[in-house]
This record gives sequence, structure tokens and C-alpha cells, in this order.
Amino acid sequence: MTSKKGKESGRLDSVLIAAAGGLVLAIAGLGVNMMQMTAGAEQDDQYRSIASELRVITQDINVEAREAFSGGKVSFVELSKSRKDFPAQLDLLRNGNDDLAAPGESMNSYLDAIEAQWSQVGADADAILAATDRILFVRNASQNLNN
Repeated sequence: MTSKKGKESGRLDSVLIAAAGGLVLAIAGLGVNMMQMTAGAEQDDQYRSIASELRVITQDINVEAREAFSGGKVSFVELSKSRKDFPAQLDLLRNGNDDLAAPGESMNSYLDAIEAQWSQVGADADAILAATDRILFVRNASQNLNN
């Protein structure tokens, strides 16, 4: 009888050890999962920040283009700066950098659509910048005629 109790006690010990080991592995897996989710959330925040910066730049381009077309000399400089900033931010969003991984394949269709729209906006901004002297001349002549 003693050997029967010993065998049952040995089986119970084995089951308890296996259950404890499984519990430790489950907790470790949960911890790793939480770390990955936290890292992913931080990257998502950075992606949103870059996208927000892109939105601000497009608003700046809109305002600066109108002001430049109205003859504001400073607006041409600001438009040129914004014109250079947008592609850099878009490249950062698409490819990431040393601190931020690229967002992955799921974002490519959205980024492609933004790039397609940007090619037209960038060309329009380039046309305004290329016509700086003419725009300023026409606005100055118009202002002189109004006076």
C-alpha cells in the first residue's frame, strides 16, 4: 500500500510541476506579448505624429501658395521650405529610420495614394516657385496701377 501511495504522490507531484511550469510559460508569454504591444503602440504613435506633420505641411503649402501667388515675397521662401519638407516626412513614414521601423506592407497602398497626390501638388508648388519673378512683377504692376 505504501508503494501505491508513493506512486500516486509521485504522479501528483509531476502534475503539479507540469502545471506550475505551464503557468510560468503562460505568464512569460503574456509578458512578451505585452512588451510587443507596447512597442507597437509607441511606433503607432510615431506614425501618427509623422502623418500629422504631413497634414500640417500640406496646410502650410496651401496657405503659402495662396500668399505667394498674391505677391508675398516671404511666402515664396516658406513655400520652398515646405516643398522640401513634405517628401522627407513622407519618406520617413514609408521607410522609417534608425529609431522607427517601416510600417510594413499594409500601409503601402495608402502611402502610394499620398505619393500620387503629392506628385501633382509638388509640381504645382514647383510651377509657382519657378514663376516667382513674374508673379512678383505682375502683383507689383497691379499694385502700382491701383495706386
